[in-house]
Amino acid sequence: MTPQIIMVLSLLCVAAFLLVTEWLPMEVVAMLVMGSVAITGLVEPLNALAGFSNPAVITVWAVFILSSGLTKTGVANWVGKIVLNLSGKSEASIIGVIMVSAGLMSAFMNNVAVAALMLPVIMDISRQTGHAPSRLMMPLAYGSLLGGLTTKIGTPPNLLVSGFLAENNLEEFALFDFAPVGVIVMTAGVLFMILIGRHLLPSRNISELDRRERELDFEAQYHLKERIYQLKIPPGSQLAGKTIAQTRMGTLLGFYIISVTRNGKSILSPAPSEILYPSDILTVEGEQKQIRNLEMLVRNWNTLSFQVTEDLSAWLFSNTSKMAEIRLRPNTELVATTLQKTQFRNRYQVVVLAIKRKNEILRNRLQDVVLKAEDCLLVQGTEDNLRNFNTKSPTMSRTSLARKKISW
Repeated sequence: MTPQIIMVLSLLCVAAFLLVTEWLPMEVVAMLVMGSVAITGLVEPLNALAGFSNPAVITVWAVFILSSGLTKTGVANWVGKIVLNLSGKSEASIIGVIMVSAGLMSAFMNNVAVAALMLPVIMDISRQTGHAPSRLMMPLAYGSLLGGLTTKIGTPPNLLVSGFLAENNLEEFALFDFAPVGVIVMTAGVLFMILIGRHLLPSRNISELDRRERELDFEAQYHLKERIYQLKIPPGSQLAGKTIAQTRMGTLLGFYIISVTRNGKSILSPAPSEILYPSDILTVEGEQKQIRNLEMLVRNWNTLSFQVTEDLSAWLFSNTSKMAEIRLRPNTELVATTLQKTQFRNRYQVVVLAIKRKNEILRNRLQDVVLKAEDCLLVQGTEDNLRNFNTKSPTMSRTSLARKKISW
């Protein structure tokens, strides 16, 4: 075995390792290999760059440009509407339409670009039909791969073979010379997935994935960790036996009680007449400086007996507790008024945790904020109350709904 062969095998092993581990992008690995063979003298530097003069390489590059143009000109939205109209509700018909659509586009576009273009379409279909996206993504990948076999430009290997024929003074393949075999293979693949393959596909719950995604989104947008705390009423507290209104926590300290947890059960959006008892855990919204003021009152004046609990495992939200983001439309009755004047909490039985106005998040004295059109209210309450929200106020739009349980 010559030293040149050893170097070539070593470069192949290193390149394969980097491609498998994905420590470096694929294009970087390809450029490193090209530079390495030139530096080590395995090929002449000019020959190392000769591949860029190959018409097949330029054609692949042009196909990527075509794919990007189709994506940015709105073809993806047009295709999505057609797929939704044709697929219906049956999983078999959805898989068939997805594979045929991806195959037709892949015949003239890059396979990866087709998959990227179709991904949002697949997610919309999953949400509207309730089918797990995991059962639709794999048919999409198969359809794009099979469709690339039907034309000369559908996949890079077809272009490379045609290019080598031209270099050796042989007749090149025409655009649809691959179609007789490619169409048969694609048709067989679509039928297999519809009749047999779909029963072997994995199924994962899309609602759970959406819920986790929205939870992280709410937490990041509204900085809930910095605003929500739990306070425990110990035995002998002066507040035990008093109603929430009598404690005047909102007016004196600026706290808004979101929930009262008692004996493992949570009372969401408690009424001002709710009586507090020893060992109740109050989940409140407020600023950190307000918590410090409360601790100072407890330590120095001994007029309050709250304890900030460190254990948040008994978080207030039960399985029925939800959060939603409500967008105010211009014709809603809440525009140009405040939450306090409309008695928003008592009327809808939900608590407003924050208000998003364009790029600004409002969190202080929300009861006195004059609301504007297109404001987004982050509200919390029971599932039933949030589902009835649009019924009570049809001029408001509930944009998202998710169970919320924050990890501290």
